[in-house]
Amino acid sequence: MHQNRARISKIHVKIGLMTKWYLAAIEKLTLDIYNVVLDLNLCPEDTRKAVQAVNKIINFERQIVLEEYENVANSIAKEKQERIRFEVKETIGSITRDLDLQSKQSETNLLKN
Repeated sequence: MHQNRARISKIHVKIGLMTKWYLAAIEKLTLDIYNVVLDLNLCPEDTRKAVQAVNKIINFERQIVLEEYENVANSIAKEKQERIRFEVKETIGSITRDLDLQSKQSETNLLKN
């Protein structure tokens, strides 16, 4: 179950689905569940207990998913940072090689003259 949440969270982050949309969807789901509970025509005490149970479940689910969003976003940011670091390293290496080559060519040209 946790792996499903992680996979879904990763997809959401990768496609740019912001947490505000997740929160809006979970709020709509919560309201729909409340309406189902109210339609059961339970006694007030049972309705209160059912609503409290729904709240606990939804809040727990929300916490898990938001933590996964954060974990996935952090992981993606770290991967991006590593990729940028590698690209910068490669660019600096290439510039260094070019400068070394130019220096050697200049030295060769000076020795010829």
